[in-house]
Amino acid sequence: MYYVGRSAVLGSFEKLENYEKRLLEEAFKRAEFVYVGIAADDEDRRIKAKVRKLSKLLAARYPGRYQVVEVRSEFAPAVEDEEVHTLVVPSAELARGINETRKGRGLKPLLIVEVPPQASQSGQEAPQKLDKDG
Repeated sequence: MYYVGRSAVLGSFEKLENYEKRLLEEAFKRAEFVYVGIAADDEDRRIKAKVRKLSKLLAARYPGRYQVVEVRSEFAPAVEDEEVHTLVVPSAELARGINETRKGRGLKPLLIVEVPPQASQSGQEAPQKLDKDG
């Protein structure tokens, strides 16, 4: 069961290990459609391979429920799409400024859900929910 609307998730999705799969699962259980943002910079030459690998995994598990987006600066779907209600990130630091940008565009703030990497190692199950101001 998931909520109507859209969520977004941001990560490096380098190796698609258990932790990164937990990030994705958290985002997909929160919405019917998910923008999956792959954090990249100008030096990242592996981005196309990451997109292919991630898309293959998502197509098998969540067909038709996602769009993979390369993120270089501003996470466009999260700051532009009024149907996005939740952002799942490994660190709240990655979400800094998104709600201010949304507010400037007349959109409601996002619920920021932080799923820290150490949570998967320590056995913690519950992600940390932050207020809508990040």
